[in-house]
Amino acid sequence: MPKVIDFGIAKATAGRLTDSTLCTAVEPFLGTPAYMSPEQAELTGLDVDTRSDIYSLGVLLYELLTGRTPFDRHLLLRSGLDEMRRTLREKEPPLPSIMITSLDRTELTSTARQRRVEPPKLISEIQGDLDWIVMKALEKDRNRRYETANGLAMDIQRYLNCEPVLARPPGQLYRLQKMMRRNRLIFVAGGAVALTLLLGLGLSTWLFFGERAARFRETAAREREAHLRMEAEDRARIAQVVIYVSQKKFADADRLLQQVGSSSSLATLDGVSAYRSVGQWLAIHGRWQAAAERYLALLKIDHVDGPNLATLDYQACGILLAKAGDPQQYANFRQMALTNIATVPNGGILKICLLFPVDARQTDQLKPIADREELPLRLAMANPICDWKTMPAALWRYRRGDFRQAAEWCQLGLSQKIKYPACTAALHVIRAMANYQEGNTNEAGSELMQGRQLIAAKLQGGLDSGKAGEGYWHDWLFADFLLQEANALVDGLDGTVQD
Repeated sequence: MPKVIDFGIAKATAGRLTDSTLCTAVEPFLGTPAYMSPEQAELTGLDVDTRSDIYSLGVLLYELLTGRTPFDRHLLLRSGLDEMRRTLREKEPPLPSIMITSLDRTELTSTARQRRVEPPKLISEIQGDLDWIVMKALEKDRNRRYETANGLAMDIQRYLNCEPVLARPPGQLYRLQKMMRRNRLIFVAGGAVALTLLLGLGLSTWLFFGERAARFRETAAREREAHLRMEAEDRARIAQVVIYVSQKKFADADRLLQQVGSSSSLATLDGVSAYRSVGQWLAIHGRWQAAAERYLALLKIDHVDGPNLATLDYQACGILLAKAGDPQQYANFRQMALTNIATVPNGGILKICLLFPVDARQTDQLKPIADREELPLRLAMANPICDWKTMPAALWRYRRGDFRQAAEWCQLGLSQKIKYPACTAALHVIRAMANYQEGNTNEAGSELMQGRQLIAAKLQGGLDSGKAGEGYWHDWLFADFLLQEANALVDGLDGTVQD
């Protein structure tokens, strides 16, 4: 049962509360230092917004995981005001997993016992995703934190669902920016020298092009103003879509999403989440074309997620276009996938591109990818491997006409201890088609029946979002799509499971 124990410090941002209300000045240092964001410690008049609350949430999550705040509260108070502000603005806190390992044995044992785990397990569970979720919330640069509390909550939910999280370590450019801030005097001095050298050249160039630039300045300003206004309106719509999604009002979210333009400013966590959530809802309700349109829009801005999530979005979009029944649209999408994610080493590109038979040109494009994916499988054939790895290889061999090899890859996948029902169903269907092409009709019928039963058991109550352990909704649609092809191929076993 959550209980409010501290209302914190608030300020009126607009309007007049009473005639005697006193406005809080900018200069005083107000708040609990251990939970204060860097911008609160600046005392420069910078407008403190909800991202400061995200920082405080990050401190709280840090404390829940480790038993300590990122910076020791007692040391902060003893260090003096100036040193306290410098620590909050510039010093990076240790990763939660590093903080845990720095505890003495008694404190570590006590902390782990309170969290009902053994100390080694506590450390291993925090390392990785939880580290990066916390550190993203604790970024010194508020523009790199989660934009909303909903964004933080959704990343934590991804961790709980064993899905890839959006938080990630900072890149080299960001590290360089941090170094420049720590060594500001050196960089300022060097920049001043460089600026002096450039001023002479820049002044003469400016004089030369000044007259020409003046003619375009006013027009460019008007266009930029219009563009910024459209971006602001789109961001506001996306924020409302996220709210609708959180309230399960997907129909309202879809209607509002149709009014959003194709601005690059939508390439944010909220923008990606909005298109993905609405697209999935449309797919689950069988609105293939509308769902495909949302995913096609998503792929244009899907630059904030890692390659694994992006590949899943391509897989979802591919099966939706195939279900929508527009071969040319699917062909265009397949070429886009080959261009954008051909280097992602997880077999997803083969699944995406093999929903329909491939011609000679497409075969030449896919062969290097298939060879790359098959090599580690051949090296690991004596060891347990995941059936997701063998299924794309089996489908590739089937499309090439190598039916015996396709059946062997299917058998290898079906013999593994680690199995996923959606993939198992697809392997049975591919093996049924391969056996039929080889003339083994009895084996083909048996395999097809097993695949059909798995798919029927999953889809008879309607499509749902699915989960990582058994297959997402697009994995089941993929298996069902192959089943339709098998039904049309194998004599005497026609019929469908899902329209």
